Amino acid sequence: MIGRLAFAAVFALLIVWLIVIPRDRIGQEERVPPWWRNVRVWAIAIAASQIAVYLCWG
Repeated sequence: MIGRLAFAAVFALLIVWLIVIPRDRIGQEERVPPWWRNVRVWAIAIAASQIAVYLCWG
């Protein structure tokens, strides 16, 4: 139980970091792309799915 929460917490911290990282660090300094081409949106979605995997099946 503690291990599952620890791994989920790591991905939760990753999501927080992805939210606060500046756009120029991920190569989107010119303009905000549409959501389906936004690297930040996809990285957050993958990290959230990893949290779900660790909490449900970990």
